[in-house]
Amino acid sequence: MLGLAVRGDSASSRLKSLVWPTASLLLAVSVVVAAIDAPHDHATSLDVVLALSAIVAGLMVAGARDAPSVSASFIVYVLAAAFLGPASAAVVAVLSEFAASARLRTSARSIFLINLPASVVPAMAVALLMKATYPHPTDTVGFYLVLIGGAFGAYALSFLIFAVSRSVLIPDEPMAISEFVDSLPSTVLNVLLVVAGASIYLKVGLRGIAFALTAVFAFSYMAHLLQQARHRSEQYVSLSWGVLAGLMRSLDI
Repeated sequence: MLGLAVRGDSASSRLKSLVWPTASLLLAVSVVVAAIDAPHDHATSLDVVLALSAIVAGLMVAGARDAPSVSASFIVYVLAAAFLGPASAAVVAVLSEFAASARLRTSARSIFLINLPASVVPAMAVALLMKATYPHPTDTVGFYLVLIGGAFGAYALSFLIFAVSRSVLIPDEPMAISEFVDSLPSTVLNVLLVVAGASIYLKVGLRGIAFALTAVFAFSYMAHLLQQARHRSEQYVSLSWGVLAGLMRSLDI
């Protein structure tokens, strides 16, 4: 038993020595690429709208401290990647994650070893893809198909980084492939919202996408209220069972 424990600790240490430097390196490379590409970003009023949207998305996050959470930040950073460029996408991802971390009081270790790599790296990946294929977004089928592919790829990469990093940081709560499969319906919805937001911006302009993001945040806020209601109901159930157990013990006496 002792030998198994020692081998388990050794394997865990080796995994940590591999995963964390890799995640840190990916994050550092993303930041450097964003900094280099910053002068070439399409700086517009959309920067301000998406930056504010990222902060609001982070503050409306639904989840618990150091646990998987849900927010509209994915939609915001993919839109930034499509229309603004790598630097703006990275900034939007960072703003959203710091806002969410402040809201959930996430530990610094989880922020820098899990959350930031799982957001910034996919944001940079989809931004580089969009820049390479459609540096000037157009209202065409090809643009939307690339955007859809990039959004799905970004989500898959985000889940992979998050799941692997979290399994090392919190080995008692690993994430299974089934969780990725279960999240696909909501991912499809988010990707459709990204495409809708992109189409609205190309056809209507800044006011249109501002309105669309407001609707998305309304949905996120409802998800936040639902998560709060579920948490409170679980507390009430635990309290009820505790009262019932106490009553049964008193009757036994």
